[in-house]
Amino acid sequence: MRFTWTAIARIGSRAFGQRALPTASRITAAVLGGYLLVAGLSALAAGALARVLPPSEAVVLMGMLGFLIYLALLLWAFAERRLVRVLVVTGVGGPLAFGLAELLARPWGGA
Repeated sequence: MRFTWTAIARIGSRAFGQRALPTASRITAAVLGGYLLVAGLSALAAGALARVLPPSEAVVLMGMLGFLIYLALLLWAFAERRLVRVLVVTGVGGPLAFGLAELLARPWGGA
């Protein structure tokens, strides 16, 4: 069988088309979902630490640790074999962390 450049391009585009959606989904989940998850976790942890530390120091500490957490999450998102697990962790974890941070920020008496 003789391969021409058009045949090679056709085979390459077909193989790319099969992997394009999972790759784009993983990149989107890692970058955007990871950012939302880390932002929510940072807000949650800063709110918890504000009860022990001065609030400004808690925010700065979690801002710095957030970069390391985001890096670890990005690495994990591309090392994880199952795309569904990455989508669930980033898709559910971010809103959950923001919701818990909002509950923690409310005064104890409720309002």
